[in-house]
Amino acid sequence: MRKVGPKLLLLLISLLFTYILFIRFYRAVDFFSFNFDEEYQAWLAWMQVVDFHFIWIGVGASGLKYYLGPGFVYLNALLFKLSGGDPVILAYFSPLVGVATLVSIFFVVKTFLGKRAGVFAAIMYGGSAYINYFDRRFWNPLPIPILTVWLVFSLLKAKTNPKWMILAIGLMALSYHVHLSLWIFWPILAWQLLSIRKNLKPVTIVAMVMVFLGITSPLLVFDFVHNFDNILAPFKFILNIGGLSHTPLYMLFWQHLQSLWNVLGKVWVLNWYSNLQEEQYLGAHVNLATIASPILNLLSLLILLSVFYKYLNKPLVRLIALAMGIYFVAYVFYPGEVLEHFLLGFIGLEAVVIGIFVSRLPTGLGVLITFLFLFVNTGTVLTSNQAKYGLTARRNLINKTMQALDNSNFDLKIVGNDPRIYSPYGGWRYLFQSYGKLPTTSEADESFGWIYGIKPAPSKPTYGVVIAEDRRLSTKFTPKVQFQDGAFSAYIFPSGSL
Repeated sequence: MRKVGPKLLLLLISLLFTYILFIRFYRAVDFFSFNFDEEYQAWLAWMQVVDFHFIWIGVGASGLKYYLGPGFVYLNALLFKLSGGDPVILAYFSPLVGVATLVSIFFVVKTFLGKRAGVFAAIMYGGSAYINYFDRRFWNPLPIPILTVWLVFSLLKAKTNPKWMILAIGLMALSYHVHLSLWIFWPILAWQLLSIRKNLKPVTIVAMVMVFLGITSPLLVFDFVHNFDNILAPFKFILNIGGLSHTPLYMLFWQHLQSLWNVLGKVWVLNWYSNLQEEQYLGAHVNLATIASPILNLLSLLILLSVFYKYLNKPLVRLIALAMGIYFVAYVFYPGEVLEHFLLGFIGLEAVVIGIFVSRLPTGLGVLITFLFLFVNTGTVLTSNQAKYGLTARRNLINKTMQALDNSNFDLKIVGNDPRIYSPYGGWRYLFQSYGKLPTTSEADESFGWIYGIKPAPSKPTYGVVIAEDRRLSTKFTPKVQFQDGAFSAYIFPSGSL
C-alpha cells in the first residue's frame, strides 16, 4: 500500500473540513426540523429554564414504557438558557455535534490504523447526506454516533490500560440518557472486563462503580420509588409479559431484515430533491423515503465482509465487526417496530469501515471515489426541499400571523392529510411561544399539558388560528386573513366560526 504524501494528506484534510463546515451548516436554520419529538423535549427543557428543579426522568423510549434519564433535557435547558428559548440555537448545535463526531472518527481511526485510514473514514461519515440529515436533528439519538466512537476507543485502550474502562463505563451510563440501542455494547464491555479482570485495581473498580451510579442516579432514584418498573420495562417488553402485545417475531424478521438491507446503501447516496421529513418518516411523511439501490446495498455488504475478513487481526476492525454483528442480531430480532435511527451507531461504524476500505485502494482510485461520493451527496443537500418544512418557514408564518392578530387571544389548531390529531404536525405551540404569543388552547395541550400546566383562560379568545401543512383548508367559513410560507398556510377566523 502506497503511503499518502504530506501534500495529498493536507489536501484531503482541508477538503474534508471545508466540505463538512459548509455542507453540515448549509441552511442550518432553514432546514432545521422542529416536530412533535423536538417539542416534547423543548417543553421539558423550557420548564427547567423557567423553574429549575431536579428531575429524575426524561423522554420516554417509544413503545417500551421506559423513560430515559434527564441528561439530554438538561443539555437542552442549558442551550435554551443561552438563547432565551429560541430553537435557533439547536439548529446550530446539532450539526456541531456531527462535526465533533467526524473529528473523533479521524482521531480514533488514525490512532489504530494510521492517518490515511482516519482521513477516508472521516470523509465517508462527514460526506454522507444520509448521516448529515440525522445529524441535523436535535433529539435524544443525536449523540449516538459520537458515543459509539468513543466507546470503541475506550474499550480498545482498556486492553493495555484498565483505567480506560472508567470512560467506557461512563459512556455506557450516558446511554441511559440517550438511547437504548447503545446497550449492544454491554456484552462487549462485559467480555472486556473479564479479559482484564486480573489487571483491575480496586481503585479503578471503585471509580467505575461511582461513575456509573453518579450518572444514572436520577433513574435509580426514580426506579427505587416506582418498584423498579422502569428498568424492568425493556425486559418485560422482550419477554412479552406485563400486558404488552407484539407481532410474532417470525412475521417481523423479514421486515426488519429488509429495513437493514435498505440502510446499507443509503450511506452512499440519497435521492436529490429529497427532504428530512420524508427520509426520516416524520409525521405524515411516511413511505416516501429513498429506496436504496440493491447494487449499493450489495456493494456495502461486500465491503464490510471484505474488510472484516482481511483485517480481522486489527483490534479496531475486530471490535467494529463484533459491534455491528450484535447490532444486526438485535435489530433483526427486535420484537417490535423498528426505526432507522435505532441503527445510528451501526450506520456510523459502516461509514468507518467503508472509509478503511477506500483507504486501502490505490491513491488515485481512492481520491476519485471520494470526490464522486462528495459530489453526489453535496447534490442531495443543495437540492433538498427541506426548507419548506424548516424552522425559518414556520417562524415567518408565525410572525405574519401575530401581526394580523394584533396581540389578540386565539385558539390554535393544526391540520393536514394525516387524520391523527397534532402528533404528525407537532412543534407549533412551543414555536408560537418563542416567536409570538401562546395560544389560549391548542391540540398540544392533550400531549404536553402535563408538562407546562393548563391554566383557565381569563377570557374567550377573539380568533381561531388554523395551520395547514401540505394542503388547502376546506371550510364553509371565509377566513379573516390567510398567509402561506413554505409548506404551511395559516388561516385566521373569528372565534367560534369553526
